[in-house]
Amino acid sequence: DPYLMLPGEQVRYESLFPQYAQQDNFVYGAQAVELFTKSGLSKEALRDIWNLVDNPVDNRLDRLEFGMAMHLIVCVSKKNLPLPLALPASLRALKTP
Repeated sequence: DPYLMLPGEQVRYESLFPQYAQQDNFVYGAQAVELFTKSGLSKEALRDIWNLVDNPVDNRLDRLEFGMAMHLIVCVSKKNLPLPLALPASLRALKTP
């Protein structure tokens, strides 16, 4: 799975979470846009990534969802991987207790 997120990557992405999270410990669209648009990806691609990781859909990202979004953004913008149509199995497994 080329989208596998290594533990060190997850720690790095999630370390950014407190800078963008609101008092209820979630990141909402306005805060995410500020960071995610720095990637240079289109708004459509960023929306698709948000939709992949925001599960269950509550229109906000928790720490893990935020980390997965950051990882997918890096996969697409830096590693030149295609935007997946569904959440890759390795990332889906992180959400399964």
